Amino acid sequence: MFNSLPTEVKLDIFKCLNYKELYSIKQTNFCFYAFINKYEGELAREKLSRISDHFRQSKEVESKLIRPEAENFDFALFDEQHKEFNEQLEVKWSGGLQKPIPLYLPDQGLDSKMAICLVNTHNYKTRQILLELPHIITSKNQMKIVYYYLDRLFNCSFDFGYFDQFIFNPELIELLFGRIPKQIYLWTTFLMPSKAYNSENFFKFFVNNLIGLSLRIDLYRVNAEEYLEVLQKILMKEGDKFGSVYLSCNKMPKLFESIINYNETSKDCSEIVNCFELNYLDTFTYPNQTKYQLSNKHNPKIEFFIFLRMVSYETKKNILQISRN
Repeated sequence: MFNSLPTEVKLDIFKCLNYKELYSIKQTNFCFYAFINKYEGELAREKLSRISDHFRQSKEVESKLIRPEAENFDFALFDEQHKEFNEQLEVKWSGGLQKPIPLYLPDQGLDSKMAICLVNTHNYKTRQILLELPHIITSKNQMKIVYYYLDRLFNCSFDFGYFDQFIFNPELIELLFGRIPKQIYLWTTFLMPSKAYNSENFFKFFVNNLIGLSLRIDLYRVNAEEYLEVLQKILMKEGDKFGSVYLSCNKMPKLFESIINYNETSKDCSEIVNCFELNYLDTFTYPNQTKYQLSNKHNPKIEFFIFLRMVSYETKKNILQISRN
């Protein structure tokens, strides 16, 4: 009877359920499983407090370690629920996918026990899970295990996300889930790029696999100039992914100039980040604080407010803020 209902009605019914209820229903019926997966972007997500690497785990909170092994994984159930994925995996594997592929970037120099730390706080009680997945995927069974757990993560939302030791390999995510991007939903995201992977991989991970309200990027560990083009793309074209972007680095004068110029001259301002803050810029020597306002020359009703404030005269550290009216 349920299957005879219009799609809109079924969707309205599922929207009344929380994540745990949806997850339970998915296990009972393949048709339910396929329907919920298809419309997962419109349904409830599991709410967690934080995702990070294991270095940020709280020593005061007991951790539950999850280290999935092939002998303990229900491959029969997985194969039944993921027939399309299995068919695609067989094709890719027979086509030469046997080459090992990393789950994380950088793929070298990581702690051998690197784990994803998941934290949830509810009613003043904190739960902490360490998810230890294979760093380098070398078999079809490992592919299935990683797919299963990444799919669970993509169906969660987080208050905070910290990515300062690794990022997920965007090429692997595309390989597992196809060209339609799978995204981690975060309220606030902290990114600290590493010299061990390039700005292109950083940009792919950001554009394809992250979405949220606020993004904070720390560039102290890398040559910030190498990220100039990537940051321009983020600030000018990715405003629909993050409303506010906060950047910390040593020197980035060209970024300031290019953003101001783009805001003034662009014929389409719809994709510009609403609020941008640049911290610790040591190239400006303005007075203690400066404020001014700019308008887009094609549409004067679109206004941008510029605020410059010197934090320290000795070090010439400044804060630059650009916000859209």
